[in-house]
Amino acid sequence: NLIFVLQHAIVELMRDHFDTMSTEEKQRFLKLLSNDTTRMQKLVERLLLLAKADVAQPALESCDVLPPTLRAVTRYKDQGMNVAFVGDPKVELRLNMADETFESLVANLLENAKQHAGAKVRVEVRAFRDDEGRVIVEVKDDGPGISPANQAKVFDPFFTTARESGGTGLGL
Repeated sequence: NLIFVLQHAIVELMRDHFDTMSTEEKQRFLKLLSNDTTRMQKLVERLLLLAKADVAQPALESCDVLPPTLRAVTRYKDQGMNVAFVGDPKVELRLNMADETFESLVANLLENAKQHAGAKVRVEVRAFRDDEGRVIVEVKDDGPGISPANQAKVFDPFFTTARESGGTGLGL
């Protein structure tokens, strides 16, 4: 809601004073609007993903976890993240989940590592079948980790340790 208020205030300010603003001021306000719009888009995408997960019928959709995992890893690697996939990309590992949903899950974990451990974080993503035949996907990083007090809460919807900087608790 605060984002809407700030965006509205910027639009009103620009509407009232556009002709007297310097080019630098116009660019600064347009950048603020653009950044807020991008943040809102990500928030809406995460809310839609959360809503879809709530009504998903897992038996109706399945995917091999490797293609969406590799797409997410490649996307973050292309953005400069030190991320590596460990596993055999030729082995099929199927889950009862839609391909795009699984890719979003992996991407959220990678984004979380980037946000909380910093740009220099090293991340390893592993996908394999354990001794009991279960599909395991691990995302590990060399960041500071999650405090013991927060470990039980990190997967609760809307829980965040970064609310003051715009965190929504929708990432994990």
